[in-house]
Amino acid sequence: MFRWLSSINSGVTFVKTLRWTCEYRVLITRNGLMNSTTPPTELIHVALSTDRNYLQHAGVMIASLLCNASESDQLMIHVIHTDLTDADITQLQSLTHLSKGPVEIASRKIDGSAFEVFPSLARVSIATYYRLMLHDIFPQCSRLIYLDVDILVLTSLSTLWKTNLSGKVLGAVEMDDQISAEYDGYGLAPGVRFNAGVMLLDLAAMRQLPLAKAYDETMAMLAPKTVADDQKILNHVFAGKVHILPYAWNQDTTVYRENVRFTQYDATQISNAIKHPAIVHFTGRRKPWKLEKDRHVYAHEYWPYLAKTPWRHRRWAGYIKRIFFPNLKKTPNSTYHKQQTQGL
Repeated sequence: MFRWLSSINSGVTFVKTLRWTCEYRVLITRNGLMNSTTPPTELIHVALSTDRNYLQHAGVMIASLLCNASESDQLMIHVIHTDLTDADITQLQSLTHLSKGPVEIASRKIDGSAFEVFPSLARVSIATYYRLMLHDIFPQCSRLIYLDVDILVLTSLSTLWKTNLSGKVLGAVEMDDQISAEYDGYGLAPGVRFNAGVMLLDLAAMRQLPLAKAYDETMAMLAPKTVADDQKILNHVFAGKVHILPYAWNQDTTVYRENVRFTQYDATQISNAIKHPAIVHFTGRRKPWKLEKDRHVYAHEYWPYLAKTPWRHRRWAGYIKRIFFPNLKKTPNSTYHKQQTQGL
């Protein structure tokens, strides 16, 4: 049992606690996926974690995923949560009509009390820690795509799903040099620092690792610095075990800051990812749904997908933003790209 989960004193391990307290329920099936003869290995398994505060944004993310999926994509979307009501689930059910192909949305309700021992940090929901245990939450899956809910999926996930991880445990996108230097300062194991908001996970390989012990030791190391969020834990535990994905698969907000550099991508790769992103990720404090000036150049794309969801009545926030910040549709050309093309 993890030392940092010592509050669970039921005589069983944390893993068993998770398995015994999960409620796995199919919300809705479209186009007969449950009754098809398609082998399970051909399904694209996608997981996200949310709470009621981010339910709207989870719905927008799912809407973008389904709208941009191809007809041949067979999707199994797992929604990990602790507090969604039947009404919340019904709202998520209504999104399946957006898919051109077969899709299932399944509720994975877990016992959130097992995660209460994690530190409560500013702008970090307890739900984000669920991704530490995806290999045990989904014992039936050998591969899984994990997505944060503050993103938009702008293309089919089939290419990402078929990515060869080259013997690594997970695939993710590199973080910029400023954040990487910050992470290095916490004494994390050496390796390419990655953003955990989009990950392709080899769950079978993860189950072969002593993750309980690794998480335990990492929490003990980071606890005195009060920086033990799950992304730092993942970067320490999986250092050297990460296959770096093209930046287009997690085109985040950091690239729009000045003097940003990467070690794994050149200027052409960054420029192409900005012009033709597969996934855009609204990292940082500024989010499209907040009444403040956006930093991410694709933030305006949030509103058309919101209009396709049961939360479409909240589009008024987008109209107000157009009044105060009329230049919502910026040219997708980052400071990084300008600096590189001008030879600065």
